[in-house]
Amino acid sequence: MGMAVMLAALVAPPAHAQLQRAIMLDANSSHVDLWPQVRILSDPGKDMDIEQVLRRDSTFSVPTTAPRTLGLREEAVWLRIPVTAAPDAGGLWVLDIDYPVINRVDFFLVADGQMVTRGRSGNLTPPDERMVNARSIAMGLTLSPGTDYRLYLRVENTGAMILPISLSRPSEFLGRALREQMLQGILLGLGLCLLVYSVGQWTLLREPLFIKYALLISGSVLFSLLQFGVGAQFVWPGNQWLELHMGGLSALVAATGSFLFIEQVLAGKDMGPGLSRLMKLGAMLTTASALLYALDIISVQQVTLIVSVLGLAPAMLGLPGAWRRARRGDPAGAIASLAVDQRRRYRSGVDQAPFARLDAARGQLLALAGDPGAEDVLRGAWSVARAPFTDGERDRAPPALSAYERVEILLAMCEYEAAHTTQFGFSHSCDLTNRLVANLHPKAPVAGRMAVASAAASRRRNILRLVGPDLERAVDIFVAAGAAPLLIATTRWDLARAGPPPEEPVRRAHATEAAAIFTRLGRADTAAEIEAWLEAGAPVDPAPEP
Repeated sequence: MGMAVMLAALVAPPAHAQLQRAIMLDANSSHVDLWPQVRILSDPGKDMDIEQVLRRDSTFSVPTTAPRTLGLREEAVWLRIPVTAAPDAGGLWVLDIDYPVINRVDFFLVADGQMVTRGRSGNLTPPDERMVNARSIAMGLTLSPGTDYRLYLRVENTGAMILPISLSRPSEFLGRALREQMLQGILLGLGLCLLVYSVGQWTLLREPLFIKYALLISGSVLFSLLQFGVGAQFVWPGNQWLELHMGGLSALVAATGSFLFIEQVLAGKDMGPGLSRLMKLGAMLTTASALLYALDIISVQQVTLIVSVLGLAPAMLGLPGAWRRARRGDPAGAIASLAVDQRRRYRSGVDQAPFARLDAARGQLLALAGDPGAEDVLRGAWSVARAPFTDGERDRAPPALSAYERVEILLAMCEYEAAHTTQFGFSHSCDLTNRLVANLHPKAPVAGRMAVASAAASRRRNILRLVGPDLERAVDIFVAAGAAPLLIATTRWDLARAGPPPEEPVRRAHATEAAAIFTRLGRADTAAEIEAWLEAGAPVDPAPEP
Protein backbone atom coordinates (compact mmCIF):
# COMPACT_ATOMS: atom_id res chain seq x y z
CA MET A 1 0.00 0.00 0.00
CA GLY A 2 2.78 2.43 0.96
CA MET A 3 4.66 1.61 -2.24
CA ALA A 4 1.56 2.40 -4.31
CA VAL A 5 1.18 5.77 -2.63
CA MET A 6 4.84 6.62 -3.31
CA LEU A 7 4.50 5.58 -6.96
CA ALA A 8 1.35 7.66 -7.36
CA ALA A 9 3.17 10.68 -5.91
CA LEU A 10 6.04 10.24 -8.36
CA VAL A 11 3.88 10.00 -11.46
CA ALA A 12 1.38 12.66 -10.40
CA PRO A 13 1.95 16.19 -11.71
CA PRO A 14 3.21 18.80 -9.25
CA ALA A 15 0.72 20.60 -7.06
CA HIS A 16 1.10 23.90 -8.94
CA ALA A 17 0.33 22.10 -12.22
CA GLN A 18 -2.76 20.46 -10.72
CA LEU A 19 -4.10 23.81 -9.54
CA GLN A 20 -3.77 25.47 -12.93
CA ARG A 21 -6.99 25.30 -14.89
CA ALA A 22 -7.41 26.46 -18.46
CA ILE A 23 -9.15 29.75 -19.15
CA MET A 24 -12.40 28.81 -20.91
CA LEU A 25 -13.47 31.10 -23.75
CA ASP A 26 -17.07 30.76 -24.91
CA ALA A 27 -19.65 32.71 -26.89
CA ASN A 28 -20.57 34.76 -23.82
CA SER A 29 -16.97 35.84 -23.23
CA SER A 30 -15.97 39.26 -24.51
CA HIS A 31 -13.28 40.26 -22.00
CA VAL A 32 -11.42 37.77 -19.80
CA ASP A 33 -8.80 38.48 -17.12
CA LEU A 34 -5.94 35.96 -17.51
CA TRP A 35 -3.97 36.67 -14.34
CA PRO A 36 -5.69 34.08 -12.06
CA GLN A 37 -4.20 31.26 -14.17
CA VAL A 38 -0.73 32.75 -14.73
CA ARG A 39 2.29 30.59 -13.82
CA ILE A 40 5.84 31.93 -13.97
CA LEU A 41 9.38 30.70 -14.65
CA SER A 42 12.43 32.86 -13.94
CA ASP A 43 15.17 33.22 -16.58
CA PRO A 44 18.14 34.83 -14.76
CA GLY A 45 20.48 34.48 -17.74
CA LYS A 46 17.92 35.80 -20.22
CA ASP A 47 19.02 33.09 -22.64
CA MET A 48 16.19 30.54 -22.61
CA ASP A 49 14.22 29.97 -25.81
CA ILE A 50 10.74 28.52 -26.25
CA GLU A 51 12.06 24.99 -26.86
CA GLN A 52 13.91 25.01 -23.53
CA VAL A 53 10.87 26.42 -21.78
CA LEU A 54 8.63 23.68 -23.18
CA ARG A 55 11.03 21.05 -21.85
CA ARG A 56 10.87 22.69 -18.40
CA ASP A 57 7.08 23.04 -18.42
CA SER A 58 6.73 21.32 -15.05
CA THR A 59 8.88 23.92 -13.28
CA PHE A 60 6.43 26.81 -13.65
CA SER A 61 5.12 28.06 -10.29
CA VAL A 62 2.35 30.22 -8.88
CA PRO A 63 3.45 33.89 -8.50
CA THR A 64 3.75 34.99 -4.88
CA THR A 65 3.51 38.71 -5.59
CA ALA A 66 0.43 40.93 -5.56
CA PRO A 67 -2.08 40.34 -8.39
CA ARG A 68 -1.04 41.58 -11.84
CA THR A 69 2.49 42.49 -10.84
CA LEU A 70 5.84 40.75 -10.45
CA GLY A 71 7.65 43.72 -8.90
CA LEU A 72 11.11 44.94 -9.88
CA ARG A 73 13.12 42.17 -11.54
CA GLU A 74 16.43 42.28 -13.37
CA GLU A 75 15.92 38.85 -14.97
CA ALA A 76 13.53 37.86 -17.72
CA VAL A 77 10.35 36.04 -16.67
CA TRP A 78 8.30 33.49 -18.63
CA LEU A 79 4.53 33.30 -18.13
CA ARG A 80 2.34 30.33 -19.01
CA ILE A 81 -1.44 30.59 -19.41
CA PRO A 82 -3.59 27.67 -20.61
CA VAL A 83 -6.55 28.71 -22.77
CA THR A 84 -9.37 26.62 -24.21
CA ALA A 85 -11.59 27.89 -27.02
CA ALA A 86 -15.09 26.43 -26.82
CA PRO A 87 -16.74 25.24 -30.07
CA ASP A 88 -18.62 28.55 -30.29
CA ALA A 89 -15.62 30.78 -29.34
CA GLY A 90 -13.25 30.50 -32.28
CA GLY A 91 -11.94 33.39 -34.34
CA LEU A 92 -9.86 36.46 -33.59
CA TRP A 93 -9.06 37.46 -30.03
CA VAL A 94 -6.81 40.31 -28.83
CA LEU A 95 -4.26 39.66 -26.09
CA ASP A 96 -3.75 42.93 -24.22
CA ILE A 97 -1.24 43.98 -21.55
CA ASP A 98 -2.53 47.38 -20.43
CA TYR A 99 0.81 48.65 -19.13
CA PRO A 100 2.52 50.32 -22.11
CA VAL A 101 5.99 50.77 -20.54
CA ILE A 102 7.01 47.10 -20.57
CA ASN A 103 10.25 47.05 -22.58
CA ARG A 104 9.81 43.73 -24.38
CA VAL A 105 7.18 40.99 -24.54
CA ASP A 106 7.53 37.89 -26.76
CA PHE A 107 4.31 35.96 -27.49
CA PHE A 108 4.14 32.23 -28.24
CA LEU A 109 0.86 30.36 -28.83
CA VAL A 110 1.26 26.59 -28.67
CA ALA A 111 -1.29 23.84 -29.46
CA ASP A 112 -0.53 20.08 -29.18
CA GLY A 113 3.16 20.89 -28.75
CA GLN A 114 3.29 22.83 -32.03
CA MET A 115 3.94 26.54 -32.44
CA VAL A 116 0.84 28.27 -33.84
CA THR A 117 1.62 31.98 -33.53
CA ARG A 118 4.54 34.04 -32.30
CA GLY A 119 5.22 37.78 -32.14
CA ARG A 120 6.99 40.55 -30.29
CA SER A 121 5.91 43.87 -28.79
CA GLY A 122 6.86 46.33 -26.05
CA ASN A 123 7.80 49.97 -25.84
CA LEU A 124 11.29 49.29 -27.28
CA THR A 125 9.85 47.51 -30.31
CA PRO A 126 9.62 49.80 -33.36
CA PRO A 127 5.97 50.63 -34.15
CA ASP A 128 6.12 49.05 -37.61
CA GLU A 129 7.23 45.72 -36.10
CA ARG A 130 4.29 45.36 -33.75
CA MET A 131 1.34 43.20 -34.74
CA VAL A 132 -1.08 45.73 -33.19
CA ASN A 133 0.23 49.29 -33.07
CA ALA A 134 -1.91 50.36 -30.11
CA ARG A 135 -1.44 52.47 -27.01
CA SER A 136 -1.02 49.34 -24.88
CA ILE A 137 0.90 46.14 -25.64
CA ALA A 138 -1.41 44.00 -27.75
CA MET A 139 -1.36 41.06 -30.15
CA GLY A 140 -4.02 39.36 -32.25
CA LEU A 141 -4.58 35.59 -31.73
CA THR A 142 -6.67 33.46 -34.08
CA LEU A 143 -8.10 30.53 -32.08
CA SER A 144 -9.67 27.41 -33.57
CA PRO A 145 -12.98 26.24 -32.03
CA GLY A 146 -12.70 23.41 -29.50
CA THR A 147 -8.91 23.61 -29.21
CA ASP A 148 -6.68 23.67 -26.12
CA TYR A 149 -3.81 26.20 -26.22
CA ARG A 150 -0.94 27.22 -24.03
CA LEU A 151 0.11 30.83 -24.21
CA TYR A 152 3.72 31.62 -23.26
CA LEU A 153 4.95 35.17 -22.69
CA ARG A 154 8.57 36.18 -22.17
CA VAL A 155 8.67 39.52 -20.30
CA GLU A 156 11.70 41.74 -19.83
CA ASN A 157 11.65 45.20 -18.26
CA THR A 158 14.01 47.61 -16.52
CA GLY A 159 11.21 48.91 -14.33
CA ALA A 160 8.38 47.22 -12.49
CA MET A 161 6.71 44.26 -14.21
CA ILE A 162 3.06 45.26 -13.97
CA LEU A 163 1.03 42.83 -16.07
CA PRO A 164 -2.74 43.41 -16.36
CA ILE A 165 -3.21 40.67 -18.99
CA SER A 166 -6.54 40.03 -20.69
CA LEU A 167 -8.13 38.48 -23.78
CA SER A 168 -10.86 40.39 -25.56
CA ARG A 169 -12.95 40.20 -28.67
CA PRO A 170 -11.83 42.88 -31.18
CA SER A 171 -15.01 44.93 -30.69
CA GLU A 172 -14.56 44.95 -26.91
CA PHE A 173 -10.85 45.75 -27.22
CA LEU A 174 -11.53 48.66 -29.57
CA GLY A 175 -14.29 50.04 -27.35
CA ARG A 176 -12.11 49.93 -24.24
CA ALA A 177 -9.17 51.41 -26.17
CA LEU A 178 -11.25 54.32 -27.47
CA ARG A 179 -12.66 55.10 -24.02
CA GLU A 180 -9.19 55.03 -22.48
CA GLN A 181 -7.78 57.12 -25.32
CA MET A 182 -10.49 59.74 -24.82
CA LEU A 183 -9.90 59.82 -21.05
CA GLN A 184 -6.15 60.24 -21.47
CA GLY A 185 -6.71 62.97 -24.04
CA ILE A 186 -8.91 64.92 -21.65
CA LEU A 187 -6.50 64.54 -18.73
CA LEU A 188 -3.47 65.48 -20.80
CA GLY A 189 -5.38 68.42 -22.27
CA LEU A 190 -6.12 69.71 -18.77
CA GLY A 191 -2.47 69.28 -17.83
CA LEU A 192 -1.31 71.18 -20.91
CA CYS A 193 -3.82 73.97 -20.19
CA LEU A 194 -2.40 74.32 -16.68
CA LEU A 195 1.11 74.36 -18.12
CA VAL A 196 0.32 77.02 -20.73
CA TYR A 197 -1.56 79.09 -18.14
CA SER A 198 1.34 78.96 -15.67
CA VAL A 199 3.95 79.88 -18.27
CA GLY A 200 1.71 82.70 -19.53
CA GLN A 201 1.24 84.08 -16.03
CA TRP A 202 4.97 83.94 -15.40
CA THR A 203 5.63 85.72 -18.70
CA LEU A 204 3.22 88.51 -17.81
CA LEU A 205 3.89 88.88 -14.08
CA ARG A 206 7.40 87.45 -13.68
CA GLU A 207 6.09 85.80 -10.52
CA PRO A 208 8.46 82.87 -9.65
CA LEU A 209 5.55 80.89 -8.21
CA PHE A 210 4.09 80.30 -11.67
CA ILE A 211 7.26 79.02 -13.33
CA LYS A 212 7.85 76.66 -10.40
CA TYR A 213 4.32 75.35 -10.74
CA ALA A 214 4.92 74.96 -14.48
CA LEU A 215 7.96 72.78 -13.66
CA LEU A 216 5.79 70.61 -11.42
CA ILE A 217 3.06 70.31 -14.06
CA SER A 218 5.54 69.53 -16.85
CA GLY A 219 6.94 66.59 -14.88
CA SER A 220 3.43 65.22 -14.28
CA VAL A 221 2.42 65.65 -17.93
CA LEU A 222 5.57 63.95 -19.22
CA PHE A 223 5.07 61.06 -16.79
CA SER A 224 1.48 60.61 -17.99
CA LEU A 225 2.57 60.70 -21.63
CA LEU A 226 4.97 57.84 -20.94
CA GLN A 227 2.95 55.80 -18.46
CA PHE A 228 -0.20 55.59 -20.57
CA GLY A 229 1.54 55.07 -23.91
CA VAL A 230 0.38 58.32 -25.53
CA GLY A 231 3.93 59.63 -25.85
CA ALA A 232 5.11 56.55 -27.75
CA GLN A 233 2.03 56.81 -29.98
CA PHE A 234 2.17 60.47 -30.95
CA VAL A 235 5.06 62.41 -29.38
CA TRP A 236 8.23 60.30 -29.64
CA PRO A 237 7.36 57.13 -31.60
CA GLY A 238 10.32 54.77 -31.84
CA ASN A 239 12.62 56.82 -29.55
CA GLN A 240 14.12 54.16 -27.30
CA TRP A 241 16.16 56.56 -25.15
CA LEU A 242 13.05 58.47 -24.11
CA GLU A 243 11.14 55.26 -23.46
CA LEU A 244 13.92 54.07 -21.14
CA HIS A 245 14.56 57.37 -19.36
CA MET A 246 11.37 59.44 -19.45
CA GLY A 247 9.75 57.71 -16.49
CA GLY A 248 12.59 58.44 -14.08
CA LEU A 249 13.32 61.89 -15.49
CA SER A 250 9.70 63.05 -15.38
CA ALA A 251 9.29 61.80 -11.81
CA LEU A 252 12.44 63.67 -10.75
CA VAL A 253 11.31 66.84 -12.56
CA ALA A 254 7.95 66.68 -10.78
CA ALA A 255 9.70 66.16 -7.43
CA THR A 256 11.98 69.15 -8.11
CA GLY A 257 8.96 71.29 -8.99
CA SER A 258 7.20 70.17 -5.81
CA PHE A 259 10.12 71.24 -3.62
CA LEU A 260 10.39 74.66 -5.28
CA PHE A 261 6.65 75.30 -5.56
CA ILE A 262 5.76 74.45 -1.97
CA GLU A 263 8.77 76.41 -0.70
CA GLN A 264 7.59 79.45 -2.68
CA VAL A 265 3.94 79.12 -1.59
CA LEU A 266 4.89 79.01 2.10
CA ALA A 267 7.67 81.61 1.89
CA GLY A 268 7.78 83.82 4.98
CA LYS A 269 7.29 83.00 8.61
CA ASP A 270 5.59 79.71 7.74
CA MET A 271 8.75 78.55 5.99
CA GLY A 272 11.69 79.33 8.23
CA PRO A 273 15.19 79.75 6.80
CA GLY A 274 16.23 76.25 7.87
CA LEU A 275 13.22 74.58 6.26
CA SER A 276 13.57 76.75 3.16
CA ARG A 277 17.19 75.65 2.76
CA LEU A 278 16.11 72.05 3.25
CA MET A 279 13.54 72.38 0.45
CA LYS A 280 16.13 73.91 -1.86
CA LEU A 281 18.54 71.11 -0.96
CA GLY A 282 15.88 68.56 -1.89
CA ALA A 283 15.41 70.28 -5.26
CA MET A 284 19.18 70.18 -5.82
CA LEU A 285 19.30 66.46 -5.00
CA THR A 286 16.49 65.57 -7.40
CA THR A 287 18.03 67.76 -10.13
CA ALA A 288 21.41 66.09 -9.68
CA SER A 289 19.75 62.66 -9.72
CA ALA A 290 18.00 63.53 -12.99
CA LEU A 291 21.33 64.53 -14.55
CA LEU A 292 23.04 61.34 -13.35
CA TYR A 293 20.19 59.20 -14.63
CA ALA A 294 20.19 60.93 -18.02
CA LEU A 295 23.89 60.08 -18.29
CA ASP A 296 23.20 56.45 -17.25
CA ILE A 297 25.41 56.81 -14.17
CA ILE A 298 22.64 55.57 -11.88
CA SER A 299 20.06 52.90 -12.66
CA VAL A 300 16.29 53.01 -12.76
CA GLN A 301 16.20 50.99 -9.52
CA GLN A 302 18.21 53.72 -7.80
CA VAL A 303 15.95 56.41 -9.27
CA THR A 304 12.93 54.51 -7.96
CA LEU A 305 14.48 54.50 -4.49
CA ILE A 306 15.27 58.24 -4.68
CA VAL A 307 11.75 59.14 -5.83
CA SER A 308 10.24 56.87 -3.16
CA VAL A 309 12.22 58.68 -0.45
CA LEU A 310 12.06 62.27 -1.75
CA GLY A 311 8.77 62.24 -3.66
CA LEU A 312 6.55 62.87 -0.63
CA ALA A 313 9.10 64.96 1.26
CA PRO A 314 7.90 68.38 -0.06
CA ALA A 315 4.31 67.76 1.01
CA MET A 316 5.31 66.37 4.41
CA LEU A 317 7.75 69.22 5.10
CA GLY A 318 5.29 71.88 3.98
CA LEU A 319 2.20 70.47 5.69
CA PRO A 320 2.73 72.16 9.10
CA GLY A 321 3.17 75.59 7.49
CA ALA A 322 0.17 75.02 5.22
CA TRP A 323 -1.93 74.05 8.20
CA ARG A 324 -0.92 77.20 10.09
CA ARG A 325 -1.85 79.35 7.09
CA ALA A 326 -5.17 77.54 6.69
CA ARG A 327 -6.02 78.23 10.34
CA ARG A 328 -5.33 81.94 9.75
CA GLY A 329 -7.77 81.88 6.81
CA ASP A 330 -5.12 82.10 4.09
CA PRO A 331 -6.42 80.27 1.00
CA ALA A 332 -2.87 79.43 -0.14
CA GLY A 333 -2.38 77.33 2.96
CA ALA A 334 -5.85 75.85 2.70
CA ILE A 335 -5.25 74.79 -0.89
CA ALA A 336 -1.95 73.20 0.02
CA SER A 337 -3.58 71.19 2.79
CA LEU A 338 -7.31 70.91 2.19
CA ALA A 339 -7.95 72.49 -1.27
CA VAL A 340 -10.69 74.87 -0.08
CA ASP A 341 -12.53 77.30 -2.34
CA GLN A 342 -10.31 80.34 -2.97
CA ARG A 343 -13.00 82.35 -4.71
CA ARG A 344 -15.31 82.20 -1.69
CA ARG A 345 -12.56 83.62 0.53
CA TYR A 346 -11.70 86.23 -2.07
CA ARG A 347 -15.24 87.57 -1.92
CA SER A 348 -14.99 87.76 1.85
CA GLY A 349 -11.83 89.89 1.57
CA VAL A 350 -9.25 87.32 2.75
CA ASP A 351 -5.86 87.54 0.98
CA GLN A 352 -6.96 89.29 -2.20
CA ALA A 353 -3.43 89.70 -3.55
CA PRO A 354 -3.26 86.51 -5.67
CA PHE A 355 -6.61 87.28 -7.29
CA ALA A 356 -5.68 90.89 -7.93
CA ARG A 357 -2.53 89.73 -9.72
CA LEU A 358 -4.52 87.22 -11.75
CA ASP A 359 -7.10 89.84 -12.65
CA ALA A 360 -4.36 92.24 -13.72
CA ALA A 361 -2.83 89.62 -15.98
CA ARG A 362 -6.23 88.72 -17.41
CA GLY A 363 -6.93 92.40 -18.05
CA GLN A 364 -3.67 92.72 -19.98
CA LEU A 365 -4.59 89.73 -22.13
CA LEU A 366 -8.05 91.15 -22.80
CA ALA A 367 -6.49 94.47 -23.74
CA LEU A 368 -4.16 92.76 -26.21
CA ALA A 369 -7.17 91.03 -27.74
CA GLY A 370 -9.05 94.34 -28.04
CA ASP A 371 -11.74 93.26 -25.58
CA PRO A 372 -13.64 96.27 -24.16
CA GLY A 373 -14.06 94.40 -20.89
CA ALA A 374 -10.35 94.84 -20.09
CA GLU A 375 -10.99 98.11 -18.26
CA ASP A 376 -13.51 96.58 -15.86
CA VAL A 377 -11.19 93.67 -15.05
CA LEU A 378 -8.28 96.01 -14.41
CA ARG A 379 -10.39 98.23 -12.18
CA GLY A 380 -11.02 95.30 -9.82
CA ALA A 381 -7.31 94.61 -9.44
CA TRP A 382 -6.50 98.31 -9.17
CA SER A 383 -8.96 98.83 -6.31
CA VAL A 384 -7.10 96.18 -4.30
CA ALA A 385 -3.60 97.44 -5.14
CA ARG A 386 -4.28 101.08 -4.26
CA ALA A 387 -6.11 100.32 -0.98
CA PRO A 388 -3.19 101.48 1.23
CA PHE A 389 -3.34 104.92 -0.41
CA THR A 390 -6.98 105.46 0.52
CA ASP A 391 -7.17 104.25 4.11
CA GLY A 392 -4.75 106.64 5.76
CA GLU A 393 -1.93 104.10 5.92
CA ARG A 394 -0.01 105.38 2.93
CA ASP A 395 3.35 103.95 3.99
CA ARG A 396 2.28 100.48 4.99
CA ALA A 397 0.89 97.68 2.81
CA PRO A 398 -1.93 95.49 4.13
CA PRO A 399 -0.68 92.18 5.60
CA ALA A 400 -1.83 90.16 2.58
CA LEU A 401 -0.31 92.46 -0.04
CA SER A 402 3.43 93.15 -0.20
CA ALA A 403 4.99 96.16 -1.91
CA TYR A 404 6.31 93.93 -4.67
CA GLU A 405 2.81 92.54 -5.28
CA ARG A 406 1.32 96.03 -5.36
CA VAL A 407 3.90 97.17 -7.89
CA GLU A 408 3.12 94.16 -10.08
CA ILE A 409 -0.58 95.00 -10.08
CA LEU A 410 -0.10 98.73 -10.55
CA LEU A 411 2.36 98.01 -13.35
CA ALA A 412 -0.45 96.38 -15.32
CA MET A 413 -2.49 99.57 -14.94
CA CYS A 414 0.48 101.73 -15.84
CA GLU A 415 1.34 99.73 -18.97
CA TYR A 416 -2.29 99.76 -20.01
CA GLU A 417 -2.44 103.52 -19.55
CA ALA A 418 0.79 103.96 -21.52
CA ALA A 419 -0.66 102.06 -24.48
CA HIS A 420 -4.07 103.77 -24.68
CA THR A 421 -5.09 107.33 -25.44
CA THR A 422 -8.13 107.27 -23.16
CA GLN A 423 -7.46 108.09 -19.52
CA PHE A 424 -9.26 105.95 -16.96
CA GLY A 425 -9.79 106.35 -13.26
CA PHE A 426 -6.60 104.44 -12.46
CA SER A 427 -4.42 106.62 -14.70
CA HIS A 428 -2.37 107.87 -11.76
CA SER A 429 -1.25 104.35 -10.87
CA CYS A 430 2.15 105.24 -12.36
CA ASP A 431 2.46 108.15 -9.93
CA LEU A 432 1.51 105.96 -6.96
CA THR A 433 4.23 103.44 -7.76
CA ASN A 434 7.05 105.99 -7.88
CA ARG A 435 7.75 105.78 -4.15
CA LEU A 436 7.16 102.03 -4.03
CA VAL A 437 9.94 101.24 -6.50
CA ALA A 438 12.52 102.86 -4.26
CA ASN A 439 11.87 100.13 -1.67
CA LEU A 440 12.35 97.23 -4.10
CA HIS A 441 15.55 95.40 -4.83
CA PRO A 442 17.39 97.37 -7.54
CA LYS A 443 17.61 94.30 -9.75
CA ALA A 444 13.87 93.60 -9.78
CA PRO A 445 12.88 93.47 -13.49
CA VAL A 446 9.37 94.63 -12.68
CA ALA A 447 10.78 97.88 -11.28
CA GLY A 448 12.50 98.72 -14.55
CA ARG A 449 9.38 97.87 -16.54
CA MET A 450 7.33 100.05 -14.23
CA ALA A 451 9.68 103.00 -14.66
CA VAL A 452 9.57 102.82 -18.46
CA ALA A 453 5.79 102.38 -18.49
CA SER A 454 5.39 105.23 -16.03
CA ALA A 455 7.42 107.51 -18.29
CA ALA A 456 5.33 106.51 -21.32
CA ALA A 457 2.08 107.08 -19.45
CA SER A 458 3.29 110.42 -18.10
CA ARG A 459 4.28 111.56 -21.59
CA ARG A 460 0.88 110.53 -22.91
CA ARG A 461 -0.74 112.67 -20.22
CA ASN A 462 1.71 115.52 -20.94
CA ILE A 463 3.18 115.42 -17.42
CA LEU A 464 6.74 115.87 -18.61
CA ARG A 465 8.09 116.70 -15.16
CA LEU A 466 7.56 112.99 -14.27
CA VAL A 467 9.16 111.54 -17.40
CA GLY A 468 12.78 112.36 -16.55
CA PRO A 469 12.87 110.86 -13.00
CA ASP A 470 11.08 107.73 -14.20
CA LEU A 471 13.56 107.10 -16.98
CA GLU A 472 16.53 107.93 -14.74
CA ARG A 473 15.29 105.24 -12.36
CA ALA A 474 14.82 102.81 -15.24
CA VAL A 475 18.40 103.34 -16.45
CA ASP A 476 19.80 102.71 -12.97
CA ILE A 477 17.74 99.54 -12.58
CA PHE A 478 18.63 98.15 -16.01
CA VAL A 479 22.35 98.83 -15.52
CA ALA A 480 22.32 97.21 -12.05
CA ALA A 481 20.41 94.20 -13.36
CA GLY A 482 22.75 93.71 -16.33
CA ALA A 483 19.96 94.19 -18.86
CA ALA A 484 20.49 93.91 -22.60
CA PRO A 485 22.63 96.75 -24.04
CA LEU A 486 19.93 97.58 -26.59
CA LEU A 487 17.39 98.15 -23.77
CA ILE A 488 19.84 100.37 -21.87
CA ALA A 489 20.74 102.37 -24.99
CA THR A 490 17.09 102.87 -25.97
CA THR A 491 16.19 104.03 -22.46
CA ARG A 492 19.16 106.44 -22.34
CA TRP A 493 18.21 107.91 -25.74
CA ASP A 494 14.58 108.27 -24.63
CA LEU A 495 15.76 109.99 -21.44
CA ALA A 496 17.96 112.41 -23.39
CA ARG A 497 14.94 113.59 -25.40
CA ALA A 498 12.48 113.54 -22.51
CA GLY A 499 12.87 117.03 -21.09
CA PRO A 500 15.39 119.91 -21.09
CA PRO A 501 17.56 120.78 -24.11
CA PRO A 502 20.54 118.62 -24.97
CA GLU A 503 22.99 121.25 -23.70
CA GLU A 504 22.18 120.07 -20.19
CA PRO A 505 25.20 117.92 -19.21
CA VAL A 506 23.13 114.99 -17.84
CA ARG A 507 21.03 114.72 -21.01
CA ARG A 508 24.06 115.05 -23.26
CA ALA A 509 25.86 112.36 -21.25
CA HIS A 510 22.97 109.93 -21.69
CA ALA A 511 22.76 110.68 -25.41
CA THR A 512 26.51 110.24 -25.88
CA GLU A 513 26.49 106.91 -24.04
CA ALA A 514 23.48 105.74 -26.08
CA ALA A 515 25.25 106.64 -29.32
CA ALA A 516 28.33 104.65 -28.27
CA ILE A 517 26.22 101.57 -27.43
CA PHE A 518 24.28 101.78 -30.72
CA THR A 519 27.59 102.01 -32.59
CA ARG A 520 28.89 98.87 -30.85
CA LEU A 521 25.65 97.10 -31.72
CA GLY A 522 25.99 98.00 -35.40
CA ARG A 523 23.06 100.44 -35.33
CA ALA A 524 24.89 103.17 -37.23
CA ASP A 525 21.70 104.90 -38.37
CA THR A 526 20.47 105.43 -34.80
CA ALA A 527 23.94 106.53 -33.69
CA ALA A 528 24.01 109.07 -36.53
CA GLU A 529 20.59 110.37 -35.52
CA ILE A 530 21.81 110.93 -31.97
CA GLU A 531 24.98 112.71 -33.17
CA ALA A 532 22.87 115.02 -35.33
CA TRP A 533 20.59 115.72 -32.39
CA LEU A 534 23.58 116.56 -30.20
CA GLU A 535 25.04 118.88 -32.82
CA ALA A 536 21.74 120.69 -33.34
CA GLY A 537 21.46 121.55 -29.66
CA ALA A 538 17.87 122.71 -30.14
CA PRO A 539 15.82 123.10 -26.96
CA VAL A 540 12.84 120.89 -26.37
CA ASP A 541 9.75 122.85 -25.40
CA PRO A 542 7.85 120.91 -22.76
CA ALA A 543 4.16 120.66 -23.35
CA PRO A 544 2.05 122.43 -20.75
CA GLU A 545 0.58 120.32 -18.01
CA PRO A 546 -3.18 119.88 -18.13
